[in-house]
Amino acid sequence: LHSSGGLQLLSLEVDAAHAAIARNLLVFAGVHHLVEVLTGHSEDVLPRLSERFCGVKQIDFVFLDQRGSRYQADLSVLQDSGLLSDGAVIVADNVLKPGAPHFLWHMLKSPHFTTEIVSLGEFAMPGVEDWMTISSYSSAAAPEGVRVASPPALIRTLEWRAEQMRARAHEKDLG
Repeated sequence: LHSSGGLQLLSLEVDAAHAAIARNLLVFAGVHHLVEVLTGHSEDVLPRLSERFCGVKQIDFVFLDQRGSRYQADLSVLQDSGLLSDGAVIVADNVLKPGAPHFLWHMLKSPHFTTEIVSLGEFAMPGVEDWMTISSYSSAAAPEGVRVASPPALIRTLEWRAEQMRARAHEKDLG
């Protein structure tokens, strides 16, 4: 993130306890002055990012590691607000399991992104494959206002199913 004060790192945590742990780790590492940990849901925080941080001009790197069904909406907010710098790198985790089909569709169909899919083993799950995407953004890759077509019904169904899997994974075990 480039601001009038130079480079800065922002982290967004939905859980206040995780945010507190992150802040303490940053203090312990001696880099708390370089990183700001924001607390809240991405759909609430990202639309106000540029007004909250006066002077924010460009974001050079985005790492997505939250609910995959939010990836596309969050990226669209950053893109539509003009905050993504030309050449910005976007890395998204867990795009296969439980998945982010709409995001993956968009990244592979949009003329603004060049995307590579990287296969890797899922953390703490030997033998389970997952994917990460590494994408670069180009604002000049297509005329302004060009949008990717809506994903087909199958992609929307896969997105819904992935969200249902996430919801089940977060239910309390009653057994």
